[in-house]
Amino acid sequence: KPKPKAPPKEGAAAEKQAKENLQTRKKLTIALHNKQNREREKKEKRDAKHAKVEEERRLLEMEMDEEVRMANMKVDDVEKEMKAKKDAEKKEAAAAEAIRLLMIAESNKFKIQRL
Repeated sequence: KPKPKAPPKEGAAAEKQAKENLQTRKKLTIALHNKQNREREKKEKRDAKHAKVEEERRLLEMEMDEEVRMANMKVDDVEKEMKAKKDAEKKEAAAAEAIRLLMIAESNKFKIQRL
């Protein structure tokens, strides 16, 4: 049910009412601005906290990436070392086989010469 409007005031009463309305409007405007400022400060604080968390996450990710890279380098080094050992063992075995064959050849040569 709509509130019935009061009849318009005249003279001093109208002037007093106008002043009160102006004061009320000023108070409401100030209250609105204060509320907007509080909300803006809250949002800025939340955004700053979010940015800080995001930066920490990014730094942690970079640190983890570096650790993974270092671990991969160590694995590569170990694999190279193992391959080098295997290659050296193969060369040693080939050299031993060559010496064995040379000794057999020398022995056969000697046997042939005795015949």
